[in-house]
Amino acid sequence: LSPRDTGLHARSVRASLGQVDAFVSHSWGDDGTCKMAALRDWASEFEAAHGRRPTVWLDKGSIDQTSVAADLAGLPLYLLGCRSLLVLVGNTYGSRLWCVMEVFAWLQMGGRREDIQIVRLGSRCSLADDLSRFSLESSRCGLAADRERLLGAIEAAFGDFQPFNRCIRDIFAADDRGEARR
Repeated sequence: LSPRDTGLHARSVRASLGQVDAFVSHSWGDDGTCKMAALRDWASEFEAAHGRRPTVWLDKGSIDQTSVAADLAGLPLYLLGCRSLLVLVGNTYGSRLWCVMEVFAWLQMGGRREDIQIVRLGSRCSLADDLSRFSLESSRCGLAADRERLLGAIEAAFGDFQPFNRCIRDIFAADDRGEARR
């Protein structure tokens, strides 16, 4: 789960809407080795529970890294085609606008909060401490134009940033208290 092109997109397979078990949301700024270990552990638990390997939507394999902008237009459909949102939370997740945009899109597309599965990376003690002060205003995005467009979409849906900030804080606080589904 690193930003360099590994040819994974060329090896991915198409799936129909509803056939993908989880959309994997992660920050490119977090450690790739930790993310892969967490994803492997999650997949092993899934396989033990369901008797089969999971199918996941992973940006690296699902978006052609040579034409990212064109494929990102389909983000809502990619989310809609998944049964759950698997969030791999590391040190940079809460500061990355694209990451929280995936949570936003999940909720706006009718995804249920109880279908958001949060996996902490490393030995993080408390998500509530890290994300209790979450603020869209301080989130970052690689391109200024993307940031403005994404913030505009959230503002149009919520009226202003505060309701969205509270929503994100609540999701991660509930998980930290053990209330979210695993």
